[in-house]
Amino acid sequence: MHITHERPEEAHPAERTRTVSEPYTLCTLMQVLDAADIGLWDCNPASGEMYCDDRIRVLWGLPLDQPVTFEQFCAAVHREDRERLRNAIVETAERGTGAHRRLEYRIVGMHGRFERWIATDGCTRVGSGPAVRVIGTVRDISWRKANELHQSLIRQELEHRIKNIFAVMSAMIGLAARNARTPEQLVAATTDRLQALQRAHSLLIDSVAGSTLSLSQVLDTQLAPLAISPHTVTLSGEEVLLGPAPALSMSLIAHELATNALKHGSLAHPAGRLHVAWRVMPASGVLELRWKETGESQRPAPPKRGFGSELLSLCARLDLGGDITFEYATDGLLVTITVPIARLGAGRAHIPAPPTWENGHA
Repeated sequence: MHITHERPEEAHPAERTRTVSEPYTLCTLMQVLDAADIGLWDCNPASGEMYCDDRIRVLWGLPLDQPVTFEQFCAAVHREDRERLRNAIVETAERGTGAHRRLEYRIVGMHGRFERWIATDGCTRVGSGPAVRVIGTVRDISWRKANELHQSLIRQELEHRIKNIFAVMSAMIGLAARNARTPEQLVAATTDRLQALQRAHSLLIDSVAGSTLSLSQVLDTQLAPLAISPHTVTLSGEEVLLGPAPALSMSLIAHELATNALKHGSLAHPAGRLHVAWRVMPASGVLELRWKETGESQRPAPPKRGFGSELLSLCARLDLGGDITFEYATDGLLVTITVPIARLGAGRAHIPAPPTWENGHA
């Protein structure tokens, strides 16, 4: 949507007869902008003069009762996008009458306290003489960008998880063959573990569907397929209930760590052991989980972070609001996960909602 501003002396005689209908037109236009949640701006890049409506001022964190300059408008844009937006507006003005530009960028506000995605459409004014002003609209597209990121992560996780499933199946068959004395024993052991793996994935689906699960249930279901003997994997800790979102995140963390232990860690060795212990510390308001692998030669830290490491960090830090650390000792790996108790029953990670508007005001 584009709005053109002309000085009265520049308007064509045929257009001057429309002044009677302008109040109605402006009222209708503002109703359309409010209904579509669209902000309006108008600027002269050369002089720095800038007009922003209240919707933009709220999004940008600009004062509602003070003049705004072009530089202030640009200053609230993310530093990685700031020059790109400034140059786009200036170049649009320099291209002359009828020039049009569409752009997507991030804003962080005047104090850098939040980040939102914005889509801008701008064009130079239509009229005689050189183009001086650029007018445009803005729309908050943060929810669309968040959904695109979520879909991208789902695709990456699906691809990564399928690879992990085949890796786990291969490792489980190898471990079962190491302990089986007859083909029948191999078939039985492999079948049991594949069924346990299927139960783990069913649990993951249940957590998405909204079921409340205990931490021990989540860990036991993920790790049961890996327990070649009663002492291979041990769990210890008090009963801790998890909401659907934390249960999903904990399941993903346990699956990723277990897959790594089976492929590269202690569970890839006959004498390897895994002990998972957790405790709630009310004084600090934190759940601490310690994942300790022993019975292997010293494992060096990976040279670079892969998707698995990124997934662990995403689940622990973003989804659960906690932290995860890795210590590569001479006797094995120690992973420590801390999560605020208040987040154990929480839903998805918070994404700030756009401003609520009533009658054109925030």
